[in-house]
Amino acid sequence: MNTSNSARWITGFGWLNIIIAATATGLTLVAPIWLGTVKPGVFFTLALQLVVSAGLVFVGQQLKAGTDLGHKVYPASLVAYGLFLLMAARWLAS
Repeated sequence: MNTSNSARWITGFGWLNIIIAATATGLTLVAPIWLGTVKPGVFFTLALQLVVSAGLVFVGQQLKAGTDLGHKVYPASLVAYGLFLLMAARWLAS
């Protein structure tokens, strides 16, 4: 897979995650009353997802431009996304 093609996939995946987080935030705002006690945790998790997803979009753009920054930040963004998934799974399990 060449750099341009992988950059397009990374950017698309980042935008997909941003759309999912924005939709989930909207749904959480109109959630039933029983969700009231865990809303701060939901909002923190969704905000974290937005930050990590914005990082993925940035990495995709930098890879497409062919900069060294894109190649250096790409592994870090994957690790950040993995950590986000682990934190979300831990929060959902509790």
